[in-house]
Amino acid sequence: MYKNIFGHAPIIQMVKMQVSLKVDGETVGEPDIEVPSMGTDFKIKTPDFLTLIERKVTPQGQAFLTEKFKEKEKISLQDLNELGFITTINKIKYEIRIIVPLEYRTRTVIDFVKIKRIYHKKAVKRAGFSGYFNINASEYNDTYYSSINSVLNLYGLIHTMDFNLSKNSQNEYGGSFSNHKFIYNYPEYLLKFTLGEIQNDSLGFLRTNSLIGLNVKKVYSLDPSIIYQRSDCNTDFELAIESSVELSVNKKRVFFRTLERGKYAFKNIPLSNGLNSVEIKILNQHKKLERAISFLTPYNFNLLSLGEQEFSASVGHSPQATLGDFNQPITKVSHKIGLFRNINIGEYVDVAPDYHIMGGQIKYASIMGALSSDLAFSFSQGKTGWATQGSFNFYQALMPFLPNINLQASYYSGEWVYNSDGAALVQFRGTLGHTQTLFDLINFNVSYYENWNGLNRSDYGFYFTANTSLDFKLHETHNKFHTNHNFNGGETQFSLNQKWKPNQETKATIKTEIHPRNAYIVDKSVINRLNAQWEYKPKQLPWDLNLGYVNDASQNKVESGFTYEGQKWYFKGDLTGDFGADSNRLIQAAYIKTPRAIFTTNFTERFNQNTNSFTVSRRIGVKTAIVFTDDIIAMSAPISDSFMIVYPDENLQDYNINVNSKYGIDLFGPAVIPISPYRVAHLSVDDEDNVSFRYLNERYFSVYLDEKAGGKIKVGHPPAVILTGRLQNAQNNIIASQLVYLYDLSRPEEEAQTLFTNRKGGFQASDIYSGRYRLVVPGDKYLPAEFQVTKTKDLVYKLDTIILQEKEVDNEN
Repeated sequence: MYKNIFGHAPIIQMVKMQVSLKVDGETVGEPDIEVPSMGTDFKIKTPDFLTLIERKVTPQGQAFLTEKFKEKEKISLQDLNELGFITTINKIKYEIRIIVPLEYRTRTVIDFVKIKRIYHKKAVKRAGFSGYFNINASEYNDTYYSSINSVLNLYGLIHTMDFNLSKNSQNEYGGSFSNHKFIYNYPEYLLKFTLGEIQNDSLGFLRTNSLIGLNVKKVYSLDPSIIYQRSDCNTDFELAIESSVELSVNKKRVFFRTLERGKYAFKNIPLSNGLNSVEIKILNQHKKLERAISFLTPYNFNLLSLGEQEFSASVGHSPQATLGDFNQPITKVSHKIGLFRNINIGEYVDVAPDYHIMGGQIKYASIMGALSSDLAFSFSQGKTGWATQGSFNFYQALMPFLPNINLQASYYSGEWVYNSDGAALVQFRGTLGHTQTLFDLINFNVSYYENWNGLNRSDYGFYFTANTSLDFKLHETHNKFHTNHNFNGGETQFSLNQKWKPNQETKATIKTEIHPRNAYIVDKSVINRLNAQWEYKPKQLPWDLNLGYVNDASQNKVESGFTYEGQKWYFKGDLTGDFGADSNRLIQAAYIKTPRAIFTTNFTERFNQNTNSFTVSRRIGVKTAIVFTDDIIAMSAPISDSFMIVYPDENLQDYNINVNSKYGIDLFGPAVIPISPYRVAHLSVDDEDNVSFRYLNERYFSVYLDEKAGGKIKVGHPPAVILTGRLQNAQNNIIASQLVYLYDLSRPEEEAQTLFTNRKGGFQASDIYSGRYRLVVPGDKYLPAEFQVTKTKDLVYKLDTIILQEKEVDNEN
């Protein structure tokens, strides 16, 4: 939903970026930069982030440096002030400097030995190492393809990279290097650095996308680890660390937190079965109201997504932009809203040199629990015309019968117009639709559109689509019947999907663990343990049958498919036929040699009835996917392909989640799924083309937001619940307004929860799992009390009244 505009691909790669990081006044990395000589490499080296970036300086860049600092032997940070900007956030100071345009050769080495200096103890304990590699190699029609996609997360520093390379029989190379990002996630601030992209297309043209940016986002939330402000280039602001947050439900204050002290406590929340009024107040250090957010929400509202507002603006520059333009701010904003800026330098290389593009986007978005909306305006100027677009979207997840709204208006002129007469084109479109109406049985989408060429309306009308979906189980087969109707174009589709899965005694487990033991302690050795497990014991082998039929104005098509997956073999066959035109037959067989490496061979035969000729193509290769983590699967970065998360927990036997990358599931930036920290009752991904939510009956699993790795799904664990109870002494007197500590004896590495009893002696604790717990009242008056929490399918686990025994007093002295 939130997407940045990168503009058109320029030919100059991003200028060098230098980062100086200070935490609480202590310099963590302040590089020394030496002036390079003509045509030589230069290095940036920091003491704690050992970052080595080697580049070749262009002659224009060398001339710029020589003229600018011809009297100096060394360039200091102070000397570079006029070339960049300084952004100060609280006590953390980030300095990013623009030096000279550079070529695209890059090598990055990172050493994390002393990274523990910038984390507090709690963050270090929870920090870990996770990520994945996706390696693909194939051959198709005498052309070889290879790609590597990786996401690595080490102590909050995330690195992503996509690399593709192709070679044909004429030894012509093509490829791309993209999505190269370093994302550093400090516990209370989300920082995102993007280092630019390189792409070399098959025609031999070198294209690069250049983007520099620092994203800092503040969300008014109850989770102290994600209270941050969003900002970007040329924005200076100070975050008031002494501000406070208040939460009121049904006009009763139930939560108060002062950011400076870092302490907070929940009281009883007076929730009703219907809609509840919720109000959040942001107070400054003088206890004066700085901002208020209020909305209505049902009982199961999301405590971690109570309110989020974002303002962003992005601007692209033409190739004639000079370095001085980078210092000019777009606009002045207060710290309540951030400023977003993208800087692009370059031009197309496969068109005329005077074909220049510049454009930008302004977007305002707001999220209120289950309601969200965004208002966006974008524009771009080409050689002979303009293109502008404005849109408004409203989404709701409260009532499945209520539709979502989309309104859009567009204007195109010059080269942006594709009609024959070349007149300016104006388009209007309004859409009502929903993907979950009538419990997923019937989905609909209604659109009205108008097209205007110049001053004349050329086309208008309604566009209505609907589909039905019936999902049912019969014995050991899972059946899904789906139809789709396009009433505007006369297109009809239907499909029947039947899956058979082994019974619950079947075990299919793929597990790889890498444990960096004591990696954050410098004076101790690092122990790496690798545990690989492959277990597959089906009583019978699963199969998947697909039948489909498509009818529109141009063709009648039959689609069928059969998939057979054994312990070592995978077989798939497809048949499609366009009656009177072409037909295709696909046979794919794969030998699963290792748990995560699949060797595939595809054979496609295409028959053209008009020419009575066959075309045969083949594709052989290896596809390898390596996912390494402990028991947590992260959805924290864009994914090159869809992937399947399989839950081994017996309560989730039949539930998988398939996330498709084209929707931009990226919990660090654009599309954020508003999920609960304690449980998810309605997260579901129906298929590869539809990411949606629905209730999963009584099958729960734990989902939470983590301050260092975005959203995570913890698998193989029982769901977290809310614990309630009441304290009394031996005389049956209520123990009111008492501070208590709750220890999880089953997980001794977890820190104790701090709770407070209300005036009736009641207390409430969250993030509770099944196991043994100990409740301790500080002081010498009461003995500790222990109790057991068993598995439950309810959200709230209610304890009986706990009677605290008083300690015996020694009167001998």
